[in-house]
Amino acid sequence: AGTNGKTTVARIAAHMLTQAGHRTGLTTTDGVYLNGRLAQRADATGPRSAQVVLGDPGIDVAVLETARGGLLRQGLGYDWSDVGVITNLSADHLGQDGIESMDDLVHVKSLIAERVRDGGTLVLNADDELVRDLIVRPRIRAAHKNLLWFSLDAKSLLVERHVSNGGTAYVLSDGYLMERAGPVETRLLPVTDVPGGFAGAARFAAANALAAAAAAKAMGLSASEIGTALGSFDAARENPGRGQLFELGGIHLLV
Repeated sequence: AGTNGKTTVARIAAHMLTQAGHRTGLTTTDGVYLNGRLAQRADATGPRSAQVVLGDPGIDVAVLETARGGLLRQGLGYDWSDVGVITNLSADHLGQDGIESMDDLVHVKSLIAERVRDGGTLVLNADDELVRDLIVRPRIRAAHKNLLWFSLDAKSLLVERHVSNGGTAYVLSDGYLMERAGPVETRLLPVTDVPGGFAGAARFAAANALAAAAAAKAMGLSASEIGTALGSFDAARENPGRGQLFELGGIHLLV
């Protein structure tokens, strides 16, 4: 969940899990996918779409993009999750679905973090003040969950403190997407190779990739598997309409 990046993070995470051998179900704003097959073309970010994936016996991992519209109208499509990802929280869509303030927005989006099971993993954006503050909410019970932070700031004080205490974080550092697990630093992928990142110019693409990498780590993938899978993600084919540049008759078109 989050304001921006939900679809991309979900697609990248599903790709990595599939590459690791999982039978993956995916819901996004463009449809429901069952093990890579489009089962339903629709804005599939609500609870009914989630239940299509969760009810399929051929699926062993569900990656569910969750938008606030479905949450407000019908609630969540599941009871508990193993991993919850909050990409960012901003005022882009205020005034829709009865959400009139940032407090309203945070209240709704925080449900995703609340319903991560005890012992599960929260993946949170260390660069977003509102996301950072989620861990002090009593209903989220952050002390009972594993925390994985991601950040574009290699010198983030929050990340430094977290890593020095034995935690794991995913950061952009020295031109690489990096996994920092305690004192061990592992390069995952050069930022210039991030899918859809325009050779590193689109920093939001790096943030999305870091969030997805952290989610994959929480689901048991190794740093090596994460780096390889990230590099094999075809943004043009697997993430259509999310920052694509075309040239038509000498004119550039950004979609």
